[in-house]
Amino acid sequence: MTSLYWQYIIRHKRAFFVTVLLLAVIFTLLPAAAQIWLRGQETVHADITDFARGKYDILVRPKNSPIEEKLGIVEENYLGVGDGGITLDTWQKIARDQRIEFAAPVASLGFFTKMNQSYQLPKPDGPTRYRVKYETTDGVHRYVIQEQTAYLLFPLAANLSDAFYPKELINVFGLWGRANFQLPPSYHPVIAIDPDAEEKLTGIDFSALKQELNGADFWPPEAHYIPLLDVKDSATPIDATITVENLDLSEEDVLSLKRKAGLKEEDPLFYAVNPNHESSDAYRFIEEQLANIPPTSKKTYQIHFSEFLSPFEQEWYMLDKDFHVVMESEYDFNKHGEIGRVSSYESQNTFFRASPPAYRLKDGGLSIRLVDTEGRLPVYRKLEEIRHQQFQSSGSNQDLHFFVQVGSVAAGPAYEQLAASPLGIYQFQYGVHQATGKKLQPTHHPGSFLPLPAHGLVSIRWAEYFKGAAPIDAIRIKVAGISGYTEEAAEKIREVARDLEEMGLYVDIIAGASRQDMAVDVEKIGTVIMPWTTLGAAESILSSWNVFSMVIAAVFVLSALLTLLSRFGVAEAETKEERGRLAMLGWSDSTIRAIFRFQWRIQLLTAAIISGGILAATAGFDPISFAGFGTAILITSGLKAVTGKLHQRPSKRDHSFRPGRSLLTANLRFYKNHILAASLQLILTTSCTAFIFTVNHATTERIKKTRLGEYIHFHINEQQMLLFSGIILLTAFTLAESLYRLWQERKKQIQFLKIVGWQNREIRMLLLKESVAWAGISTGFGAMISVFLAGSVLGFNSAAVLLQIGWAGAIFLGPLFIFSIVLFGTLKYGLKGEQTWM
Repeated sequence: MTSLYWQYIIRHKRAFFVTVLLLAVIFTLLPAAAQIWLRGQETVHADITDFARGKYDILVRPKNSPIEEKLGIVEENYLGVGDGGITLDTWQKIARDQRIEFAAPVASLGFFTKMNQSYQLPKPDGPTRYRVKYETTDGVHRYVIQEQTAYLLFPLAANLSDAFYPKELINVFGLWGRANFQLPPSYHPVIAIDPDAEEKLTGIDFSALKQELNGADFWPPEAHYIPLLDVKDSATPIDATITVENLDLSEEDVLSLKRKAGLKEEDPLFYAVNPNHESSDAYRFIEEQLANIPPTSKKTYQIHFSEFLSPFEQEWYMLDKDFHVVMESEYDFNKHGEIGRVSSYESQNTFFRASPPAYRLKDGGLSIRLVDTEGRLPVYRKLEEIRHQQFQSSGSNQDLHFFVQVGSVAAGPAYEQLAASPLGIYQFQYGVHQATGKKLQPTHHPGSFLPLPAHGLVSIRWAEYFKGAAPIDAIRIKVAGISGYTEEAAEKIREVARDLEEMGLYVDIIAGASRQDMAVDVEKIGTVIMPWTTLGAAESILSSWNVFSMVIAAVFVLSALLTLLSRFGVAEAETKEERGRLAMLGWSDSTIRAIFRFQWRIQLLTAAIISGGILAATAGFDPISFAGFGTAILITSGLKAVTGKLHQRPSKRDHSFRPGRSLLTANLRFYKNHILAASLQLILTTSCTAFIFTVNHATTERIKKTRLGEYIHFHINEQQMLLFSGIILLTAFTLAESLYRLWQERKKQIQFLKIVGWQNREIRMLLLKESVAWAGISTGFGAMISVFLAGSVLGFNSAAVLLQIGWAGAIFLGPLFIFSIVLFGTLKYGLKGEQTWM
């Protein structure tokens, strides 16, 4: 009897090996898909655990910013400005909580400038005119800050020279017989921090801020001198163009000029330079006469002070004979000669408080509008000028406060970190101009549109003097006793956050925050790409990945099940006639069933051996793979049993042809069982493929907004594509087999049509109409399902609907194209031997 079984298998070897091939593919793909899916889950969770926790976990503020409330993101250095709102007592109470490792406060004090410093130019050989132009830049455009013209003519008594200059150079130019100038003031953010907590947060030593400066070393000695640390990478963003012109002018010419201007011959020309009389007739006359003197020679020098001067530079500096900057630490008397300079802390009597840039939402994006202009320089913030103190020439100055640079610190590169807690005050990567690719940088003005980092740091104990009783803008908190961003860690962080909210504070959980680039339309500048921070990026990445992974896994399993059902149905149909013939020969039902059970067992065993060998060779003895392997065999066996039971039912096919019904409609009705299998596969292919692409596109866009998301997507994208390729492979197999079986069934009909006189063209047109009718309806219905499914997951907002319709339309055309190829391929092969009409 066994030999008879084998003879039957050999006689039907094509159907036997097709089933074995499919089973081997299923037994291999399902465990591989399970392993890929689980590996993807592990990769995402491992990356989140390893990288999502930044420098701290919780950000506490009096309130959030309006732009953050709308977009859920904050600009870099967003703590560089603020109105305060948290007291020192509240901060200290939070810091004493045993669950908190550290609580690092931030208080933005305002925009301050350095002490006034003059710089000396080389000594001229004779009467000289100096034209000085100061400029700044935002990285895209250059802006003139100030232009000055001054004249150094002939020596006078007491180390003075006959000189003429604008009023802002009074008591600066011409002293000691030298040309001295002074940079325009540049204003820089000063931030108050707690040195100990900030060191725990950043790993940087801020202990220099704790020292007490001796007033005896400064003037006035009774004032308060506040230690300040410069932050490296910040600079004085001012460059100078100095043109030196030699003049053909004699002392007699100068005396004549004085007489004509109404000055005494013994009076120096700068007597006309009086703050109250700069617009006097004498001043204007001298200025015009000197300006009309042609130079005998001239040289122009470019001085990039931004390369040498920090925002709160304490060292004095000069220009040597080659017009190179020489700092105090580099000065050599024998090499550089005498130096005369003027310095004063009075420039710090005034500072600015600035509002955030004037952001607004525009066409779904961000824009920054112009608030004001200063000359040609655009201003993007509302500024409040505060004169908080005044030097008293007679009387006590003990209430004065001045910043003194005591050192510098480097915040370190943080721009490319995957997860980056927004420290809010240390980011020196400002972004780029989209059209030109130029790097952005802040100007000297406090009204720059860029969110500026701290240029100077002072101790938090000085914050109340500048901002009142509640000076703190934010507190950055790290929860103690956790490492990595696990679910247990997240719950502990949430618990601490809830307790802080009960204190009436606004709380953000920062763990999992990550940077993203945003396009911002800046008035007068154009579109710029700036780094922003998405709060809670880890939670968004996890939720997005969980949705997509479940969707693609479900579709993969559904495709596999439908493929198996289709194969088993075809196999049952193929053996139906064979069963009838065996029964007519007198075989019993039990013997017939035994033959086909034997065939099934051999098919199952052969496929299992092939698949098991492939899995062992590729994955080793991985428990997940072999668990999936066993599950696949059990599911397949169950489906086979269910399919066998269903096909034992008598057929209810309607063989009648009703008058008035077209041949097209009659054929669709008659072959509906075969068409149904292919239609279901097309519906599944279209709906699931469009749905997967839509969800994948939305998920990818959501994940890749941040650098952490980009990193994770890079690691899981290949795994996603492997799963999707498996779905396509199974779908193509099922569709091809369903169509092949349909053409096999229709051989006799086509022969009959030829006999009754149908032409080849008419037969082709009939089949084409039929195929387009049911395939078009199937793919269209699948596209509609995909829109509904995607809308259920992504929401039925206008942008999402457009995305869904776009993908559905693309997928609608895609399967039709694939179907047409499969259609004519299977048609030609299925009708082999009946090709006279093709």
